[in-house]
Amino acid sequence: MSKRESIIETDRIRICAVVGEDIQSIAGGGNSSGTPVSGAEQSCENMASKEIMKAMVVRWKNADDSQSGKALKEYRWCIEWKENQQIIGVIGATKIEEDKKSAELFCHVFEEYWGQGITSEAVTKVTGYFFDQVGCKSVMTRYTM
Repeated sequence: MSKRESIIETDRIRICAVVGEDIQSIAGGGNSSGTPVSGAEQSCENMASKEIMKAMVVRWKNADDSQSGKALKEYRWCIEWKENQQIIGVIGATKIEEDKKSAELFCHVFEEYWGQGITSEAVTKVTGYFFDQVGCKSVMTRYTM
């Protein structure tokens, strides 16, 4: 059973809250013990992918530090592969405009998992969450490769 709190699930993936020890996995392609996650390390060898993940982690840490315990109007989740409970990407929303009831989603899946429909699967479920649970009327998505 996964140690992460599941927000949304499909047959293949869990969208989970990011826990502190996940930050290293997201930034560097390894699990919390520092052991490389199968394939994730290779995907992070792609410099653009590695830099995107590092920048995202820095941004998340800075946002947490600057908020001093205040709730963020930002959703940051990892995508966990159910088969091995490893992080295979990230998804969430960083631009939420409450007055317009809109959100801008982001999604990044490690390269090893490309071409399997995972991004579409995750984005579809998270978009539904933002319409149904958050109350958005408009959701825009961007993704990185």
